[in-house]
Amino acid sequence: MWSWSGAPLASGEPLPSRLSAIALGTGDIDCVYHFALPELFSAVKETGHEDQLVRLALDILGSGEFIITSPEDASVAAIRSGFPAAEDVPVALTLR
Repeated sequence: MWSWSGAPLASGEPLPSRLSAIALGTGDIDCVYHFALPELFSAVKETGHEDQLVRLALDILGSGEFIITSPEDASVAAIRSGFPAAEDVPVALTLR
């Protein structure tokens, strides 16, 4: 049987930083459902804000629980320089 001390939350928050703040918050919220999370990831990825994408993935999935891929050398380089611990944020170049 499920036992929740807090409450679930549905969101459409467009800013990754605010979504992370909501999800990590004070512990009053047990889970956050974002109705357009794949679209949010795509939008952040397209704008070239790799650091926001990685931070959101870290907040949601946790260290070492995902792999970032990109066909762009510059994106891979930006992620590697911003997150040098490869075991925390594995990143790879996507082949076209």
